[in-house]
Amino acid sequence: MNLTKKSLVTLVLVSSSLCFAQKGTFTTYTTTWNGLSRIYSIYVPPTLAANPAVVFCLHGQSLAAENNPPLYNCTKFYQMDQRADVYGYLLVVPVSSWRSPGIWTWESYNLKNNFPIPPDDSGFIRNLIQTLSPQYNIDPKRVFVMGMSAGAEMTHRLGIDLSDVIAAIAPVSGAVWDVNPTPPVPNAAFPVSVLEFHGDLDTSIPYCGTSKHASVDESVSYWLAQDGMPPNTTPLCTNGTPTPNVYSIDFKNGKVEVEFFREVQFAHIYRTAVDDAIWAFFATHRR
Repeated sequence: MNLTKKSLVTLVLVSSSLCFAQKGTFTTYTTTWNGLSRIYSIYVPPTLAANPAVVFCLHGQSLAAENNPPLYNCTKFYQMDQRADVYGYLLVVPVSSWRSPGIWTWESYNLKNNFPIPPDDSGFIRNLIQTLSPQYNIDPKRVFVMGMSAGAEMTHRLGIDLSDVIAAIAPVSGAVWDVNPTPPVPNAAFPVSVLEFHGDLDTSIPYCGTSKHASVDESVSYWLAQDGMPPNTTPLCTNGTPTPNVYSIDFKNGKVEVEFFREVQFAHIYRTAVDDAIWAFFATHRR
């Protein structure tokens, strides 16, 4: 992989829109994958753990020009760099590919056929894992992925496509697939732990699904089946609306866990209040 350093930012943030001064270094690189120019950033906390865990953070869909990639969603809005400062993990922020007319988005299962040149996002992330692991001495049992919205949908896909190297995923407000995708979504080859959050007032990727997106019940049922767990008998949705008084489910099968939380009275947003819960889940769910 031919890596070219694009920029190095010593993180004393001067933008008034960023309320937190990072303590580590945020470095952005460009590379080529599948014939396309790709961008990714690495945040190294001031004290990186020996044999560290790595968290890949996937941004949501961005309506921006091709020369304006969404580099800072995972730090400005999700603030996973702050958690890295506390817990010493390596934070990797890959950027999706740009697709006309004017959108940065991921090759998740419900968008995988809408690109003029398939970006092979799963291959891109796998190659980053393989390239960065020896460079940072990453613990192969602690490779994690999280994301919001379209990034959450790609997080689901990475959990499936890269189940041989990913220990756990945390999608926020994103469905696992389009309804009746063609071809059908494949099975994950290996068990993966899943922590999922979804707002019950979400109208962008609705909690109980639409003709375009799977419901939270379908997402949860998929992962329970992949992880060899019994079906959920407490539906999260009833007659197309959130089931009253059902706010979470939690299934375990040995070291693997599938946990879902309904974010009550929240729409399609990322709440930094879930940051610690995501890291706590990752920290206890190695391969």
